[in-house]
Amino acid sequence: MFKRRPSRNMRGTAVFLAAALLLTGIIMTSSCAASAFRPIPLVPPAYLDCVQATPFDLEQAYFGNFGSRSLAAQIYNGKPVVLKNIEMTETMLKTRDKNYVWVDSIKIISMVGNALARLKAGDVVDIVGINNGVMPSNFWALYFTGSLFLPAGSVALPASGDSTMPYKAGY
Repeated sequence: MFKRRPSRNMRGTAVFLAAALLLTGIIMTSSCAASAFRPIPLVPPAYLDCVQATPFDLEQAYFGNFGSRSLAAQIYNGKPVVLKNIEMTETMLKTRDKNYVWVDSIKIISMVGNALARLKAGDVVDIVGINNGVMPSNFWALYFTGSLFLPAGSVALPASGDSTMPYKAGY
């Protein structure tokens, strides 16, 4: 019998729909892949209830003219503290070792071994870790252990939303 050929209109419509579907798929995956499927960093649950501080305020609480080292130690030692929007500088990266970096006079010891190798100058990070107070070997410095370097703003810390330091040095 006779074989029926598809009309030219049907072939044109099929090609158009296939091209439109392919183009839509390319646009959807390229625009959404970078933002929608970015993994959320894992943070230990104890770190979610942290205190937000700046390096300056924390240093002033321990070492400032109007600070009280014993009061600061009672409030902050052994507690998780987050330092937000810290810009990594060349100087900071020059002082890094395999597992630590200096942020002002705070030695930040990383929980993840290769986290510091990925940092470069200009990166803005949130650093959360356990404040251990004054270093035993350096009476002029503080140190954090178990620290995580998170892309700035990637995790809402502190989770409670209360970001005030309970004790700030000064009048």
